[in-house]
Amino acid sequence: MSINRIWALALRIVRQFVRDPRTMALLFLVPLFVMGLLTYLIQSPSSSLTLGVAFPAQFPPTFQQRLSSLLEDQKFTVTQVSAATAKELVQNGELNAALVLPDDLLAQFQQKGSPTVRLIVAGIDASTAGRTLAGLARVMQELQTLEPNAPALPQLQAEYVYGGVDWSSVDYLAPAFITFFVFFFVFLLSVISFLRERSRGTVERLLVSPLGRGEIVLGYALGFLIFALVQSLIIILFAVYVLGIHYAGSIGLVFLVNFFVILMSVSLGVLLSAFARNELQAIQFIPIVIIPQILLCGFFWPVQQMVPVLRGIAAALPMTYAIQALQDVMVKGNGFGSIWLSLLILTAFIAFFFLLAAFSVRRRSG
Repeated sequence: MSINRIWALALRIVRQFVRDPRTMALLFLVPLFVMGLLTYLIQSPSSSLTLGVAFPAQFPPTFQQRLSSLLEDQKFTVTQVSAATAKELVQNGELNAALVLPDDLLAQFQQKGSPTVRLIVAGIDASTAGRTLAGLARVMQELQTLEPNAPALPQLQAEYVYGGVDWSSVDYLAPAFITFFVFFFVFLLSVISFLRERSRGTVERLLVSPLGRGEIVLGYALGFLIFALVQSLIIILFAVYVLGIHYAGSIGLVFLVNFFVILMSVSLGVLLSAFARNELQAIQFIPIVIIPQILLCGFFWPVQQMVPVLRGIAAALPMTYAIQALQDVMVKGNGFGSIWLSLLILTAFIAFFFLLAAFSVRRRSG
């Protein structure tokens, strides 16, 4: 072995990286961007959860004020509701959760019993339910100090508006998982496949044929779409029938939403392929395009609980509307009437990406 030959080869690799500003940015700038965004999401103050509390009749005002103060200390915005309307308010989205106290709460305290307190949550996202349960658990511990006889700790009985007792956290996260995997793999298929067609000169040869730029883009997209539909079908069937994911709505609407996700992924992949010269540069779009959408579209953090700046960015991301539509179908069991607006917004994204992709064919060939 020759150290000089090894060193010469290493220097050639280094020079190749240095001459590629995009690769240098991927190595040194993009990780800082992703880590900064993730840190900001974790450390940014979450918006308060709106909690409705149904107090029993003839509830002592001092006890009520103390309980409300404890809840506000845990970042809850307390609203007094009735036990009869609590579940409906959560279902309509007017409340994040509702706490229904039993009528004999104080009597059970005095008898050193263990009263059961109902907690009604929507169950759409696991993080809101977890945050509510954790906050209320701390409040329940402090409730013992309100009575001099140190009564037993109240027990929280969680009741989910959507789903059921046999639903797990995976079932509530399934819409986000399915949307992400369909979007991610179809995007990779599209961007790399169209990039190969560009690098081989196939697209340039088609430009001198009677085919127009829009016809070229739509033709390639249709070819990718066939395989993407099969891939999406396999993912959905595997999730439902092999993994046993529960869903409340129509499986046909699940396929419909994913069809729009596929169109969006294909159009975005064809567009971004114009800005890459090889597969390595195509892969570089993942931390720039994919990861921010995962962090901001409601995959890990509910969009409603983000700070206003991040909520505005999330509103400009297509995956936000795809996950929202799939949650409406799979978790809430809603029909087409509740998802048509999200599909319309996705259609606008798709048309915009396809137009830019057709324009990029002209720019690349010029």
